[in-house]
Amino acid sequence: MINILTDKLPDVYVLSDGRELAFDTDYRLWIKIELLLQDDDIAPDHKQITAVRLVFPDENFSIELFRFVMWFFRCGEPHRDTGRTSRKYYSAGFDAPYIFAAFMQQYGVDLTACNMHWWKYRALFKGLKDTKFNDIVSWRAEDIDIDLPESRREFLYEMQELYELPKTLSERQRYERAQKFLNGEDT
Repeated sequence: MINILTDKLPDVYVLSDGRELAFDTDYRLWIKIELLLQDDDIAPDHKQITAVRLVFPDENFSIELFRFVMWFFRCGEPHRDTGRTSRKYYSAGFDAPYIFAAFMQQYGVDLTACNMHWWKYRALFKGLKDTKFNDIVSWRAEDIDIDLPESRREFLYEMQELYELPKTLSERQRYERAQKFLNGEDT
């Protein structure tokens, strides 16, 4: 495991045949990969091929390259399969202004004017606190339980509606089918 404090951050991948492939480590590219991987409207095999093409445009797709892309994307952390579908609480696309503002507020970093290694970006991202972005993510993540005071429930309903992430096309289609079924329009 690479230590962000003591080790050189990766910017080259050594293939099993010994060839070295330099690649773009800038956070902007890896945010695009994050958005790609989170898009439920894209088939998994297409996500894999596209991710490898984004990182290694001159190489043919291989599982070896895809595994490396995922390893780098996870900042060297092992894959953790929780066995359940995780709810999304933020989107780097939809929440971009809030993420930008949070980095500016907390670190004085203008994300539009800097190049930053993905692993550095992720470390700073994980350290964000006391920003509007953190508030929004917290509101989205909080379960609205009947045991909460009514004022808190109303506030959370309002905030979750106001800051709701856009639905993917497939989610919208499932919702529309369910609505038709409930209205007796689907047989």
